[in-house]
Amino acid sequence: EREMDTTGIGSHHTSHRQGASWCSGHACGGVGGGGGGSCGVAATRLAVLRPHILGATTPHDALELSTHPGPAISNTPSSGQATTTTTTTTTTTTTTTPHTLSSQRPELVPLLPVERGSLLFAGRSSALLVGWMRQKEQLDQDIFLLGPAGPLRRWLALFYCSKYNREVEYVSLTRDTTESDLKQRREIVAGGTSVFVDQNVVDAAVYGRVLIIEGLEKAERNVLPVLNNLLENREMALEDGRFLTNPKRYDKLASSSSLNAAAPPTLSQQNLVRVHDNFRVIALGLPVPPFPGNPLDPPLRSRFQAARVDGIDARTLLQLIRETYAPTLDKGKLRALIGFAEALRNLGADSAAMAGVEKRALAFHHLPYCGELAMLSMAACLEQFPLLRMSEVLLRIYPWQYAIQNDEAKALVARILDNLAKTEAQSSTTPCMRYVLASSSRADAQSKVRCVFETRTENDDYGQPSPSLGNTPVEVTVQCGPSEPELDVPTHNDDTNAGSASAAGSTAIPYHRHLLSEMVQFHIAGRDICIIGPKGGGKSHLVNQFAKALGYMPIQPLFLYKDMSARDLLQRRTTTARGETVWQDTPLVEAMTNGHLAVLDGIHRLPIGTLSILSRLIEDREITLFDGTRYIRQGHYAQLQKKLNVSAATLTERKIRCIHPSFRIVATATPPTLFAPWLTNEIMHMFHFHAVDVPLTGSSTATSRLLHTIVPHLPLPMLTAIEKFAVKMQELCADPVIQLEESLSLRQLIRIARRAAAYPDELHSAVCRACMLHFMPLGKRDILLAAMKESGIVEQEGRVPSTQAEIVIDSANILRIGNAHVKRATPAHPELVPDVLFFDIPKHTLI
Repeated sequence: EREMDTTGIGSHHTSHRQGASWCSGHACGGVGGGGGGSCGVAATRLAVLRPHILGATTPHDALELSTHPGPAISNTPSSGQATTTTTTTTTTTTTTTPHTLSSQRPELVPLLPVERGSLLFAGRSSALLVGWMRQKEQLDQDIFLLGPAGPLRRWLALFYCSKYNREVEYVSLTRDTTESDLKQRREIVAGGTSVFVDQNVVDAAVYGRVLIIEGLEKAERNVLPVLNNLLENREMALEDGRFLTNPKRYDKLASSSSLNAAAPPTLSQQNLVRVHDNFRVIALGLPVPPFPGNPLDPPLRSRFQAARVDGIDARTLLQLIRETYAPTLDKGKLRALIGFAEALRNLGADSAAMAGVEKRALAFHHLPYCGELAMLSMAACLEQFPLLRMSEVLLRIYPWQYAIQNDEAKALVARILDNLAKTEAQSSTTPCMRYVLASSSRADAQSKVRCVFETRTENDDYGQPSPSLGNTPVEVTVQCGPSEPELDVPTHNDDTNAGSASAAGSTAIPYHRHLLSEMVQFHIAGRDICIIGPKGGGKSHLVNQFAKALGYMPIQPLFLYKDMSARDLLQRRTTTARGETVWQDTPLVEAMTNGHLAVLDGIHRLPIGTLSILSRLIEDREITLFDGTRYIRQGHYAQLQKKLNVSAATLTERKIRCIHPSFRIVATATPPTLFAPWLTNEIMHMFHFHAVDVPLTGSSTATSRLLHTIVPHLPLPMLTAIEKFAVKMQELCADPVIQLEESLSLRQLIRIARRAAAYPDELHSAVCRACMLHFMPLGKRDILLAAMKESGIVEQEGRVPSTQAEIVIDSANILRIGNAHVKRATPAHPELVPDVLFFDIPKHTLI
């Protein structure tokens, strides 16, 4: 196989090594019938397997390959219905089916945004790859696009189908994908009848569409062999008794049947269905090994012709950012941004070329890479807020402290960021500032809010008022929710005796305002957000503050759990009162429809790979549900209406719906660990990340401010004692000798403070219950009691706990048990209130 320079910029030594290391695994070398074990030297970022098939040498030639002889692109159905005539020509054989409407579906032709289509793939390497894909289609071959994690391979496949007006059926594979998801799913319709519904794979084969399968490395090994015969022979047995038949064999059988005077049963009566001549498959996946995942079986792997897609070259990406996303951004910051991504790629290439398993694991397992979509959104953010520090903004798109668990990889990335910070400090002519959200109000336009940001110095304690810096506020209009925006004003007064009344209605502190400002900045750039923080650290509070500031109240929460499947994120299978099977939308789909804020609570609980079903929704704002409904972004929806000259109701009948432009996703998660590394390279491409962790060090901390704001009537000595004990708990947890399991979370501290404010003499018992002191081993219990005493939390002398309490319900319908009282509710359905036999035992009554 010959070398080929496809970029026009020149070869690079790191690309040489990275290309060789990629092709050393059997996952790449075995693709394409009879391939060898290695692909030779890759001279550029784009290494195409079997390049001797590619005859084009210029981008113009590559994009004009459609003039070569080949089958015409047609989407006429070739199902096995009643066939009356068969017409044979010198080139193709076509079966005509009367009484059948044309199934041409222009709404299924993808449409990429201009900046991702004609600009992103304007380079010579991408043009050659598009031409290579065209040749594979004309040779009746399926394609496998290999490359690192990210949306680039999917964009390339959709760009190809959009350019040549090909209808698309898209399937995202996960560990939960079953055989029925690929072939047919059984449904119960009105009357109790059981029917089989064709899935995307069958529709693509029958109607001659391009089937895009993404995530082959995530599927279980017993699922993909279902497609083996369809890829090789264009045949597949369906659950309803039909059989998808190779078009040549079908035409041969139809021709022999028409010559037989005995009039045997038609092919449709024999349940034979003709596979369309223009049916093609484009598979997208990672090369496994060296990347983590499930390797493909050799028989399935040999069905594809493969090409490797590394990434957009720096020159094309720089041109795209300057022309579309950030025309006025400082050139030094722009070069630093692209240089950071290139440095990570070079670092991975150098590690992959070294000998040893550890170095290859560093390149393909431990080191995440910065994707094009993250760099584009970061450039758009810096265009709006040019005084932000580059090294801090990079942490939002590349949270390396959480994503990298390997010490060597951490040290290498830290060195790159240190060099970047030094270069920025030396070349910067203006001081770096913070942009603090000062106000948010409803704009004149519908679903728009006007956000005003004020500049603050970086050492102003998270945005406290500072003298005027001569910088005008930044005013931005952005998408918002349906409710009225409301922004909590943080309190800066450290005096616990002053301002309690004003603080009682607000739970905002300057630290939260700083995080909220960062979240709104990337919301303006159109990206979804992930908040990382410890359990009980204030993630939900920050989400509510974000929703209130942008009018997204009430939010649409979706609580995630360990055994949750990928389909449960979008729709749940249920039955009606008459026994019919239906798909019920989750809060995520409702938020897409109505323009609300969807909160994915606890993405760290999901198995690795489950969240990938949302990758196209998050990165492209398009998705296909399990009931066949397709959601597309607003721009595509408007162009489709104009092109087809149809109403929204007509598109709804065709199961085409628009994703509301105000729709956003906010995910929450705890920090990843070595045993639960949920923050993979794929998830890093989906979100922008913000870490929330209220510090517990210092004399006047954000924790004390927050506790005082939430519980304004808590006395200062108790507030100081609670804070000191929380700091000591963190120190004890970090001590390798003592090894406490968990420290007190912010949520627990708030509960203790509220209990102490309501019952001042029960502070000691409240702390003991929060720490579950009575269930601890004796040694750890003594250590915690000593820490409580040192912090000033001691049990009051002479206090005798009450052993008697009486349950009393007075005339005002108030329940009293000892010194505790609460007003009883009036139920709307009294029959649902439990009626139990309760024995008034003193200890049970006290509990």
